[in-house]
Amino acid sequence: MRRKPSQLFIPALLLAGCAAAPEHEERPGLRPSFPDAGQLPVQGDLPDPLVMLDGRRVTTPEGWWKERRPELEALVQHYMYGYLPPPPR
Repeated sequence: MRRKPSQLFIPALLLAGCAAAPEHEERPGLRPSFPDAGQLPVQGDLPDPLVMLDGRRVTTPEGWWKERRPELEALVQHYMYGYLPPPPR
């Protein structure tokens, strides 16, 4: 099955915003509860990367780094890659 370019663009967009960032503080134990993938609504268009899950719009760089970016990281980690194991001792 061939994927549409927009289906390939979403993960690339999310990862580009996460990978190009400076180091951020780790928040151990933060595992937000997201619905199962089957319960998510179907979206025809790309979602706006500057709109938080609760509907608020990101308007400042600080809002991106402190709120939206960690939210996107959590979504990618939950739905795509899973959680990393703790670092070895």
